[in-house]
Amino acid sequence: MLPELEVKFSSGVMFLNTRGNGFGSKASSSQITLGFSGAATYLRPLNKHFAVGAELKYYNFAKIDDGNLSLQLIFTYKFMRW
Repeated sequence: MLPELEVKFSSGVMFLNTRGNGFGSKASSSQITLGFSGAATYLRPLNKHFAVGAELKYYNFAKIDDGNLSLQLIFTYKFMRW
């Protein structure tokens, strides 16, 4: 099918740390929450050591009922195999 495609899911405890400032004031918040993430990664080999691709990743944080969807461009170098 598509040997370069990987689909990943995980769940567990997440630590959220937020800091910001504006209008002369500083704010910070730290929380521990349960959450999950899922991702689809596609890496296209260029040669024996290099590959390029992209990853679409989603995080969900249960305690604050929020999520994050991101698209990342990836460039990899394989320096070791086992």
